[in-house]
Amino acid sequence: MSSGRRLEGKIVVITGGASGIGAEAARLFTEHGARVVITDVKDELGRNVAVSIGEDKVSYVHCDVRKETEVESAVKFTVEKHGRIDVLFSNAGVPEPLLDIRDLNLEAFDRVMHGR
Repeated sequence: MSSGRRLEGKIVVITGGASGIGAEAARLFTEHGARVVITDVKDELGRNVAVSIGEDKVSYVHCDVRKETEVESAVKFTVEKHGRIDVLFSNAGVPEPLLDIRDLNLEAFDRVMHGR
């Protein structure tokens, strides 16, 4: 196996995959041979990422990671389509605007980190 395809055959789920780091991670994982399911709440962006990479390599499914039933549905979708999950790239978050680290709201940060 060449080093460029070291994830050949792996199944990857990327939360927050419709834009930014998540979308770029989807591109990188597929370049290395993985099949990717991206999840997000930004449906149009998510579908566009899947189309731009190639729907033979990437699928999109709506999922708000703050909602357990939606996470369960995304996992079920992936397992039904691919038979398993090998990698979870947990990238989704619900940030609040932050201009200065001293203004960090620790309660809000804890909510994001704990998925509440």
